[in-house]
Amino acid sequence: MPQASHFNIKIDSFTKLTGCELNHFTAHVMRGDAWGTFMKFVALIEASAKRAVALKLGVDPSSEGAMRMEFYNALILCKDAKLISDEAFAFANYMRHVRNDLAHNGGALDLDVERLRGASFFKKYEERIGAFVSLQGTKITDGVQAHLNVLLMGCVAFVSQLAKALLSEEWIVETPVTKSV
Repeated sequence: MPQASHFNIKIDSFTKLTGCELNHFTAHVMRGDAWGTFMKFVALIEASAKRAVALKLGVDPSSEGAMRMEFYNALILCKDAKLISDEAFAFANYMRHVRNDLAHNGGALDLDVERLRGASFFKKYEERIGAFVSLQGTKITDGVQAHLNVLLMGCVAFVSQLAKALLSEEWIVETPVTKSV
C-alpha cells in the first residue's frame, strides 16, 4: 500500500469540490461530540460526491438539482465515471449506511457503530474503512478519537480522488519507495 508523506491540498479546489472553505472545515469539523463529527464527515462526502457529478456534467455544483440528487446515486455515478475508486465508494457507502441509522434512529446519539448496526456489519465497516485509509497502524477500534482521526483522513482522501479525476491535481504525495540493495 502506498504511503503518503504529506498532503498538498489546493484551497480553492477544496472549496470547489466540497462547497466548504478549508479553513472553516478544519476549524470546526472536530468540534463537538463524536456523533456530530461523524455527521459532518458524511455531509462533506455527500456534498463532494454530488458536486463532482455536477462538475463532470458541466452543471453548477451548487444548483438545486445537484444538491437534491440522492447520496447513493451520486456515489454510484462517481464510481461509474471513475472519479473514485471501488475502495472509496465502499468507504463512503458504509459511512452513508451508518449516517442513515444515526439520523433516523432516535435512540442513537453516540457513535457506537457496532451497537447500532451489529457485529457483522461493524466487521465489514471496519474492513471497508481500513481498505481505503490507514493511519500508520491506527485502527478505528483503538477508541473514539482514533476512529475519528481515520475517518478525517478518509474524507481528505475521498476528496483528493475527486480532485485528481476532475482537476488533475495530486493532493496526496506518496513517500518514494527505495529499493534495498
